[in-house]
Amino acid sequence: MSRLRRVSPRVLLWLAPFILLAPALRPGYALFWGTPSLQFVPWHWWAWEALRHGHLPLWNPLLGAGAPLAANAQSALFYPPNWLLAPFAALGGRVGLAWAHGLLAALHLALAGWGMARLLDDFDAPEPAPTVAGLAYALSGYLVARLGFFSINAAAAWIPWLLWAARRVAEAPTRRRVAGLAALWGLQLLAGHAQTAWYTALLLAVWSLFWLRKPLGRRLAALAAAAFLALLLAAAQWLPTAVYLLQSQRAGGAPAWALDYSFWPWHFLTLLMPDAFGSPAHGNYWGYGAFWEDAVYLGVLPLLLAGLALRRGKPRRAVAWGVLVVVVGFVLALGKFTPIFMALYRHVPTFALFKAPARWLIWPETALALLGGLGVAAWRRPQGRALYWTRLGTAGAFAVALGAGLAWALAGDVRPTMVRAAALAGFWALGVGALALTVPSRGGRGRGWWGWAVALWVLADLLVAGWGLNPAARAREVYGAVPPAAQHAEVLAAGARVYLPPADEERLKFAHFFRFEDFSPPPEGWGGLRAALLPNLSLLDGVPAANNFDPLLPARYVWYTAASAAQPPEARRRLWARLGVGAVAHVDAGPPYGVHWEAVAAEPQARWVPRAVWVSNAGEAWGELARRAREGGAAWQCVVVLEGPPQPPEPACSTAWSVRRLAATPQREMWEVQAPQDGGFVVFSETWYPGWQAWVDGQRVQLYRADYLFRAVAVPAGKHRVVLAYRPWWWPVGGAGSVLAVAGLVMLWLWRRRAAGFV
Repeated sequence: MSRLRRVSPRVLLWLAPFILLAPALRPGYALFWGTPSLQFVPWHWWAWEALRHGHLPLWNPLLGAGAPLAANAQSALFYPPNWLLAPFAALGGRVGLAWAHGLLAALHLALAGWGMARLLDDFDAPEPAPTVAGLAYALSGYLVARLGFFSINAAAAWIPWLLWAARRVAEAPTRRRVAGLAALWGLQLLAGHAQTAWYTALLLAVWSLFWLRKPLGRRLAALAAAAFLALLLAAAQWLPTAVYLLQSQRAGGAPAWALDYSFWPWHFLTLLMPDAFGSPAHGNYWGYGAFWEDAVYLGVLPLLLAGLALRRGKPRRAVAWGVLVVVVGFVLALGKFTPIFMALYRHVPTFALFKAPARWLIWPETALALLGGLGVAAWRRPQGRALYWTRLGTAGAFAVALGAGLAWALAGDVRPTMVRAAALAGFWALGVGALALTVPSRGGRGRGWWGWAVALWVLADLLVAGWGLNPAARAREVYGAVPPAAQHAEVLAAGARVYLPPADEERLKFAHFFRFEDFSPPPEGWGGLRAALLPNLSLLDGVPAANNFDPLLPARYVWYTAASAAQPPEARRRLWARLGVGAVAHVDAGPPYGVHWEAVAAEPQARWVPRAVWVSNAGEAWGELARRAREGGAAWQCVVVLEGPPQPPEPACSTAWSVRRLAATPQREMWEVQAPQDGGFVVFSETWYPGWQAWVDGQRVQLYRADYLFRAVAVPAGKHRVVLAYRPWWWPVGGAGSVLAVAGLVMLWLWRRRAAGFV
């Protein structure tokens, strides 16, 4: 017992994430289900390969018809903790990189728990209150069920630290405190999830209002200075992302899109019974939507003790803030199930920008963890009437656990999920009752057996709830060498792009491999995932694909691929050929969803065209292109649709041309063009995007939007050298801003002053 007193239960905050993710942290295994395999590991592997060959990973030419990579905020290439992935990629290749993502996710969960505990320390809450709050937050359903969304995992880890730092600035600003808040805030902005960062900013604004003291002007100035420095620190990321957002499919969201994944009201039951509607970890989820979007469980003990904090918790400002945030957060998370969110969508900016209103659950999740910790700090052994109700509640919990447990055991093959969930809820509540009846005196509760018992009870509860929600597989099956089936598709494409049409991609992805109701593997195992060349797995082998599974996509690319699929067969074939597709997959309509690849004739990546039809906007461009695709012949082969002022028609079609690529890197291409006559254009089957520039024989020329999606350059008759380069102004400007912010933060931190004031 004396040894136990020397060790704080807080050590569990570091051990718990590694216990939870132990299956993925075994040698030879890695996280893979969903976004780890389809987004984060491919992005980071391709970025590593680009850097290893001496190129900045600003542009990704291998997905879609080309798209920004670093400007895709969720890739988080400028987020310093992600740089820890580089040595694992260097030493272990794709397998090592994939394994390291699990390690980094565990470290972020530990960081989240440590931050929440540090926040409770500032309220003088004794152990085990900080440990309980830290476990409730770090192992909450919100963080654990969404852990595969690494950008959410990383951004959410900084929220408790930001609350801690913002309170210190609001109460007594100093230069060091402002620098600390700005640095923490900048790290969250760089973590790559704009939605979480925006919800955090609003959360901090409400939090700071509860702690501001007079004189208000100086404290508000300090908070504003921290926000400005944080934005400047993250300028290298958010400035390119802002440009990309204006070009993306999210620039004009619709209500149905914005209301995807609203919190289902029946899921309030999961606050006490996380598996009431089953779980994909058990293969029996039957609730509304995606399990991870509505996951909100943070343990029976923290939830019940959050109720105690309403009566006895201190400080009262923190309790009042928690109540407000819980109520507002749940109301907003309900999304389409109440008229409130729809009114906000119509009249308040940003509500139409993000999908999944359920992600507002980060507000109540944070507040409930804090309230749970404050409730533990206020916990006393019950007396009088309270003792009677505690004993009665404990007996009731025992009855529920026993009755529901027996019912579940005797149910046979058909075992209702709610019965099992009720049995577990009764069991965990029974433990809470036992702990309530044995609360020691205030002086001996922190590091003795009772403090450890409380922390271990919460840990066991959350480990049972979160176990299996982040499946692991043998890393070589998913991230190893490309399998023969994928090699076959690459050979058929003959250097052009492989393509899964939208309907086939959706069927293969969500009906076969990544079923929302069941995380278990398909009959052929997880090795088939790699063989199917699902986007973005093709990045792992450098295979060009016309698909792209990035969260941000060029809006015209999204329209081009969706509208092409709706065209008649011959027109669709021509549109895919213009996209550079050389091999098309066909997926069986039902199990076992076999994938069959067919070689098709792709148009060259660059071709010379003698004539142009000029239109004034995107709608006219697509209409003209689709019409010519249906007609075929010279109207398709010899004409490019350009956007700009009308110009005279050019000569008829000619086949005496050549376009040959001399060199290419992700951000620069060099071509040799032999044009038979004046007035023609070289058309490239790559996305037109701001920042790309063109030169002909060293002279800067205009880069046109061509055939709705692509790029074109006017080339006179004769032999010429054409260079395309990605040189956006926002990268150096954003980078310079980030460097200036780092210098400013260092100066603020080192510039000591005895006075307590900020100025």
